[in-house]
Amino acid sequence: MLTRTAAAEYAKKGLRVNAILPGAIRTAISDSLPPELIQGVVDATPMGRYADPREVANPAVFLASDESSYITGAGILIDGGYTLV
Repeated sequence: MLTRTAAAEYAKKGLRVNAILPGAIRTAISDSLPPELIQGVVDATPMGRYADPREVANPAVFLASDESSYITGAGILIDGGYTLV
């Protein structure tokens, strides 16, 4: 609701407010987790893997660009389907 409220508040000022909602992302920290924990997350994710950091960065770049000039108040799920199940 914070994203949507801020988007409505600032739209007339020409500002867009969106949220990126990432799931599990492969990083040095996530790679250091116990293998059974990693496997549990992978098993619970319909796409069956962690996200590469670029898979989160690319939508962020898109949202920061003029190509997304009519998008505001959106929550972009980047979680491999994790929240679907």
